[in-house]
Amino acid sequence: GDADGGSKSFSGLQKHRVLGFTRVQLGGKYAWFYPDPPWGRKDIHRAGSKFLQYWHMLVWFTMAYISLVIPFEIAGFRSERRSDCSSMAMTPSSVIADWIFFVDMIFSSRTAYYKRISPGDLVLVDDVPSVQRAYIHSVGFVCDVLGILPMQEILCMSERLLSVVRKPPARESLVPGIVPKRFIRASRMLRLAKLLRLHHFRHMWRFVNQRFPSKGRALGVIKLLVMLLFTGHVLACAWYFVGSVSAESWIGRNKELFDPPHTWLSRYVACFYFVYATMTTVGYGDYKGVTVQERVFCVVAMVVGGFLFGVLIGSVPRVMERKSAAGNRYSALEGHVKEYLSEKNTPLGLQGRVLHYLEHQYPDRRMFEEEGILQMLPKSVRRDLGVALHQDLINVCLLLSRATTQAVRDVCQELREQFAEKDTVIVREGTPPGGIWFVRSGQVELTRCGGVVKRLLPGEVFGENALMGLCSQEESLYTATALAPTELSFLHVEAFESIVAKHPTLAFTTNATRWKRAREHITQRFQRRAQGAWV
Repeated sequence: GDADGGSKSFSGLQKHRVLGFTRVQLGGKYAWFYPDPPWGRKDIHRAGSKFLQYWHMLVWFTMAYISLVIPFEIAGFRSERRSDCSSMAMTPSSVIADWIFFVDMIFSSRTAYYKRISPGDLVLVDDVPSVQRAYIHSVGFVCDVLGILPMQEILCMSERLLSVVRKPPARESLVPGIVPKRFIRASRMLRLAKLLRLHHFRHMWRFVNQRFPSKGRALGVIKLLVMLLFTGHVLACAWYFVGSVSAESWIGRNKELFDPPHTWLSRYVACFYFVYATMTTVGYGDYKGVTVQERVFCVVAMVVGGFLFGVLIGSVPRVMERKSAAGNRYSALEGHVKEYLSEKNTPLGLQGRVLHYLEHQYPDRRMFEEEGILQMLPKSVRRDLGVALHQDLINVCLLLSRATTQAVRDVCQELREQFAEKDTVIVREGTPPGGIWFVRSGQVELTRCGGVVKRLLPGEVFGENALMGLCSQEESLYTATALAPTELSFLHVEAFESIVAKHPTLAFTTNATRWKRAREHITQRFQRRAQGAWV
């Protein structure tokens, strides 16, 4: 076709449409790694980097490690209540974790990403300067930087340097003369900044949900349990930290926890037990807060516990019945199709093709009664909704982007969606086309007499030449074959003639003389068809 949606320019950005997605090129080197396509985008034929997947698994494992170890080290379960720098020294595992996070920051600044610019239209940004600017300006970059800074080590090093140039006073301090021990003990809280790295867990849950879409209920229960246990772990460590502040605290009243055979594990279990007894408002009384700090902590723990269990109680029904009405409709359809295929002893290969079609048509595993919804609406609302539903096609199709608003509304109202598997022949050379096809996603190859003429990308049109009377016979000049799973929007010949007759400014070719002759031919044919229908 003459409408070329292959490339467009927006605000100086050169965008090239490649197999169903847009690549932004601003000059510079390409990214090192490419992520997996967003869930449901079957039209994006770029596989994610395998190394990136394994690296993310390592990062997630490291985040799980620091989420357990950092609160534990801040509380000082193994430091025997020491308040010097030796009690805050980094372990080899902590150093390795920091180096993993540092390397991950480098990889994040070299990893391409998909940017959504409109509903159904994604941009693949893989230019290194663009990726780096987006990463540096994000909140995640700030969290990553704070997460790898050795806060306590910086404080202890500053104390040692200051002790060299200042004369120590008589009062007690970490290195005599500079900072009191109680301040150094409180400075352990600075290491909580490392937990800011946990914001990457949202990517992990998204990956797991996409990898196991049918396990949504089990994954929801696991997520709730993890949230409950992690909150209890943090509060248990905080309770031990509060108890180490003064001799009158609960630790001072239970000194037997530091005598053999008790270990750090028994002290941790005691804290965990007290926290859940407080959050659930059970309060057995064997451990209780006496000092001001402990009572404040108990109030905070009860507030957090009430909020947490309120969230859990509200989330459990939603998790157990996770699907919406549209999700239930899709599950019923999928079960019905599977039962039908099994009952008819359909070959496994054919069953896979049928289920692949369902996955492509309903990538979010939700099905709506679209025809019923559209028929229910008034005509004017239905036209506007048709434009919104086809906005992704309008954005990439040069023919529709330069048409009037009314013409676009009429075209979108008449479009019908079709799906073609890979290697499916959409129309054959020498046969009546029956209408015009718009490529919405995927790729279509046009051949003539066995030779390849052109490959069409999303936004391009085929089948219009035979309808415009530009051929000796109104037959297709080419054979159109889908090179990949392809979504098409089909405009029937009668709707095409009606729209052309109604909108004189709508042109299906850039050649004005050629279109004038074609439009006269289409209008005459539409009038003859209308007269025949009237007779």
